[in-house]
Amino acid sequence: TLVSQSDLAEVGRAVSGDADLRVLLRHVERAGVQLVAPADPVLLPRRVADEVVAAVEAALDNVRQHAGESARAWVLLDDDGKDVAVTIRDSGRGVPAGRLDEAVGQGRLGVSSSIRGRLADLGGSASITSGPAGGTTVELRIPKPRTNRRPTRHHGDEPGTRPSRRQAP
Repeated sequence: TLVSQSDLAEVGRAVSGDADLRVLLRHVERAGVQLVAPADPVLLPRRVADEVVAAVEAALDNVRQHAGESARAWVLLDDDGKDVAVTIRDSGRGVPAGRLDEAVGQGRLGVSSSIRGRLADLGGSASITSGPAGGTTVELRIPKPRTNRRPTRHHGDEPGTRPSRRQAP
């Protein structure tokens, strides 16, 4: 039986616990919502990826509730190697100037607050902006976890011992 490279990559991701965010976000694409993602996999630990997907879904729920019937939305996914960014933009009527600050001050952000909370729990951030011409943008930034790299050993160093230091002559 032949096994393709993509099959091997999928097995590797399953074993490592990583998930491809591009694949997990495909379901958000429907009438009025377009997903724009890179060609290469955007890998995050499965738990992190699931939280990001939930935050994107919450942002799209906000679009459906507040942007108007004819509003379109775009979900833009980017991976610069250090961070993953997901931007959700809509063509709706936007948020009146000062309204977001007012809602924050009164503790009435609801879904927006839950989005920010999810991202903060992941060590990331969420920003919500609205322009005077309309439309709202939610930007999610998630740091990619560092890979577990073994420290470089120098010749003569033994595991579990302190590195050797040269004596001055």
